[in-house]
Amino acid sequence: RVLFLREYASYIKDSMVAELTDLNRNLMMSIDVVPVPTDEAVREAENRLLGVETNITNWQRRQNSNNNFSATVPYDMEQQKKEMKEFLDDLTTRDQRMMFAVITFVHTADSKEQLDNDTEALLTTARKHLCQFGVLKFQQVDGLNTVMPFGVRKIDTFRTLTTESLAVFIPFRVQDI
Repeated sequence: RVLFLREYASYIKDSMVAELTDLNRNLMMSIDVVPVPTDEAVREAENRLLGVETNITNWQRRQNSNNNFSATVPYDMEQQKKEMKEFLDDLTTRDQRMMFAVITFVHTADSKEQLDNDTEALLTTARKHLCQFGVLKFQQVDGLNTVMPFGVRKIDTFRTLTTESLAVFIPFRVQDI
């Protein structure tokens, strides 16, 4: 069964990958990374920040048209603006790079029941770290081809990460076969 990391927490501990791979089953993990040139990354971050600021301005304009002049901006909009400023700051002053990443897992089992139990164990471990796995429904073969070390990427579920946040997924403990 092929799983992919759908939702990432804002902060992930580096022990997450170790906990996921501690499952005593056949498991393959693949991290596909596509680096983005810094100038494109900064331009993209600035455009996203501009979009968030436009949303805030439109919200304030709607509040003013309803004669609500003292309304405070909703928390989620403020949070988006803060996160985008931090991301842009990471790119420009902290020497971070923007990466697109796809993280996929394949695990096998001897029976369907064991496969379901192992899948639930992986999903529970991810939820414990505020991440969410997705099961590829009709793309199992494409997912398997993505995980195999051929260099072929058939699944396009990219997430935007910085160098620092991507480094969390690099395992420090390796087991040779």
